[in-house]
Amino acid sequence: MGSDGGPFRAAALVSGAKLVVYEGAPHAVYFTHKDRLNQDLLEFARS
Repeated sequence: MGSDGGPFRAAALVSGAKLVVYEGAPHAVYFTHKDRLNQDLLEFARS
């Protein structure tokens, strides 16, 4: 994640936004953290 805090600022601009951060995760988060990502996506889809 960039050092400028962009994702945090962007999330703050959207009412009801939830920023999910995968600390230390590489760009291939869909491969390295697939179980957690799937849970987060299901939670989002059901909301």
